[in-house]
Amino acid sequence: MLCADAAEVPDTKQAALHPQFDAHMNPAIDRRDDKVLLVNRIVHALLLILVLPAAFRLFMYPEQTEVYFAWALKPRMAAMFQGSFYFTVLFTFSYVALASKWHRAAVIMWATLPVISLLGLVTLLNLDKFNGPIGAFRLWFFVYICLPPAVAALLFLNRRRDPWQPEAVDAVLPSSIRAFSAGLAVAFLLVGMSLLIAPEQLIPIWPWQMKPLAARVLGSVLIAPVAVHAYAVIDRRWTSLRKVTEAAFIWNTCIVISVIRCWDEFDPSKPLTWAAIAALAIEFAFTIWAYTTMEKRMRDQRVTA
Repeated sequence: MLCADAAEVPDTKQAALHPQFDAHMNPAIDRRDDKVLLVNRIVHALLLILVLPAAFRLFMYPEQTEVYFAWALKPRMAAMFQGSFYFTVLFTFSYVALASKWHRAAVIMWATLPVISLLGLVTLLNLDKFNGPIGAFRLWFFVYICLPPAVAALLFLNRRRDPWQPEAVDAVLPSSIRAFSAGLAVAFLLVGMSLLIAPEQLIPIWPWQMKPLAARVLGSVLIAPVAVHAYAVIDRRWTSLRKVTEAAFIWNTCIVISVIRCWDEFDPSKPLTWAAIAALAIEFAFTIWAYTTMEKRMRDQRVTA
């Protein structure tokens, strides 16, 4: 039995929470055991080795990016924002490598694919801008170019393991949370695509100074919350969104620390500075509200199970 509003969940056992459930697939060859493929675990474990030093250096030593990163990220806020994202990636990739059920980790890969694809495209279009150590550039170039097709292949192989069934103890996202997620997805999409397509138009009004390459990288990274919030509209199982919501706590917390540490690089006279602070507060408050609401439903479900 799922914990949800009566108007949203029928009296059936939710034969398929996903509206596009692949009922046409041959049950004789379809293996919906909800397992994470071993190759998926290995790939994400190996990626942790790459992401860990990048996250630590970008976040802790943002003023030294020309020494250890593929290009000099200026100012410090640009480097710390990227480091905040990588710290979140550490948490999410660790979970993919260790997850007991595929559907709990699927959203992480769905969010990873568009981000690394866009970062690969930005890399190809700005090869002349990478002025860091040649070794670092070659490494990240290889990752951004080769990883998108690899992640797409792993998604294709592993997605067929998802039974699209709720767990024995599970909860359904209410329409209020899904509607708010849809709104946030649209907002992040507008900002992210604007930074990608027309960074020169946003740079003069952006809260901190940055160059077009940094703006496009920032726009690529902002597609991650777009994918997560959109996924919350499609997959209503809380167990599918729980870990990525915890990851949002990490990202938001790191960004708050970054803002405090780099506040001298913000221009308070720009309206977008305060709009960005308000957006961060709204995203943080929504994450807390959604998490506490759904965890309460999960506790109630355990009591009645």
